[in-house]
Amino acid sequence: MSGALDERYTVIHQVLGSVGLPDIWVGTRGRCRFCGPNATTFRKVPHLIPEALGNKWLYSRDECDACNDLFSLYDDALAKAVSPFLTLGGIPGKRNRVR
Repeated sequence: MSGALDERYTVIHQVLGSVGLPDIWVGTRGRCRFCGPNATTFRKVPHLIPEALGNKWLYSRDECDACNDLFSLYDDALAKAVSPFLTLGGIPGKRNRVR
């Protein structure tokens, strides 16, 4: 079964890091991984894992501002869905506050 998974999925980037280590930036600025070369602005700082889930150090260079705005809606919905677990775990979200 693992052979079938290997044929269908490819790890495009693996990141090893931890709280307290320097920030990690993934991707190449200038081409959005979602909408391709049509992206024009890369001013915002998109997180690869939502900040509301505790990510303070893993960022993306290849997500344009328009896609960042779109996916922030999904990030917010996900954080709300798992908020009891974040509270019980004491995970600080945005602005370093525990829910």
